[in-house]
Amino acid sequence: MSLISRILAILAFSAAGLAGQEAGIRFYGTPCTDPQLPVPVLFRYEGSPKLGASVAIINAGIYNNRVVSQTAYIALGFSNKRIAGFALPIDLSLLPFSPRACGSLYQSTEIVAFGGPRFVFQVPNDARLIGARFYQQVLELRCNMQKRECYWAVSDGAEVTIGR
Repeated sequence: MSLISRILAILAFSAAGLAGQEAGIRFYGTPCTDPQLPVPVLFRYEGSPKLGASVAIINAGIYNNRVVSQTAYIALGFSNKRIAGFALPIDLSLLPFSPRACGSLYQSTEIVAFGGPRFVFQVPNDARLIGARFYQQVLELRCNMQKRECYWAVSDGAEVTIGR
């Protein structure tokens, strides 16, 4: 079974019994507000997660800075309760291997893709997906060239519901 088939199967299973569900996006949590680089990691959507629709995720935090470079990723998960046996959210600054990390992970991360400032995806036109929920966050790898350090900064979370 391919990765896309697995994702569709998980989404279809999570949508069971929700046939009348409307498309929607609900933001929750708090984005990173890094004191070293006081630009929060924010994102927004263009389009609505409806069957057959094209949806764009816009990373509003991408900008040019001579000191800090940023690489953005889009994370998609199917749970906002647990990841690898750990309860969510996870405050990334508490992780011993990444003390400069900023923000909280609000979701599992089954898929992580390079996103840049704009990431576009197509919602499959499959009625079994109506009512399916998944969660998304933007993950930025920020590297301070002067201090020679890299760390993760994350956005708030978004709960996305696929609708008609």
